[in-house]
Amino acid sequence: MWAALEVIITFTMAILPFVVAFLAVTAPNENVDFSEFWKFVDRGQLYLLSYGLFGPIIWLAFIKPDVARHNARAILGLIAIVVVFPVVGFLGVDPTFSSIQNETIIRASYWFYGGFLVLNYLLIFYCTIEPPTAEDTLNRGSEDMRSMYNKEYGQ
Repeated sequence: MWAALEVIITFTMAILPFVVAFLAVTAPNENVDFSEFWKFVDRGQLYLLSYGLFGPIIWLAFIKPDVARHNARAILGLIAIVVVFPVVGFLGVDPTFSSIQNETIIRASYWFYGGFLVLNYLLIFYCTIEPPTAEDTLNRGSEDMRSMYNKEYGQ
């Protein structure tokens, strides 16, 4: 639940400047077409937001010291590293993403941003999972042993 809330807040804060810009531009107009909002991200600016999530993803996947690192976190971090290469390539060509015209590349920015949000959610979720206590583990193990004994010796 907290992981989802963190991602929703991250998404809201990242999109808020685009919403404010849209409202500022459309405020003088009497007829506002809300489908025009997407023109504010129609040059691939979501790649910038995706890259902005890359740092927290790497932190959660590999560095966060107060949670034991496990394979799922490492795999999610490696996925993020591989997926960020095209974003870094785009940043090298056009750091402001102001000249992208290709619709396929622009649509891909939505998928990149969504994918990075999902990776961020999964890593936050994994970092907030409480491991079972030693008592719970011992209780579960002793119950398993008791049931195996009862099956074997018919008691």
